[in-house]
Amino acid sequence: MAAIMTPLVNQSAQALAENTVASLFPTAALIPAPKVAAAISLNPTVARRQISQGRFPMPIVKIGRLNYVPRPALVIYLSAQFAACGLAPEAEIREISQTTKRGRGRPRKEEGATA
Repeated sequence: MAAIMTPLVNQSAQALAENTVASLFPTAALIPAPKVAAAISLNPTVARRQISQGRFPMPIVKIGRLNYVPRPALVIYLSAQFAACGLAPEAEIREISQTTKRGRGRPRKEEGATA
């Protein structure tokens, strides 16, 4: 529970996070921590260490010996990550101009450029 959970994020990031969690874990209310670690690209050993030290980025629910993450906590974490990296909805992504690809081979010298 060391992470700060902020529910105030961009609505498009929130929707994207909800869709991502729904596609990965369709029916689970509590998701096993190793699966959450894999979903957020975290090494399982690092995840276990963070859980034991209380530094895991989401709250942990311990049932017996197993660690679980509540579904809403994962949605909030992912939406904060999507908003932090500036992930835009698809409509905004299409508006970004495409750069031209560089040609094959070594680039030619520009005229007037000296070494």
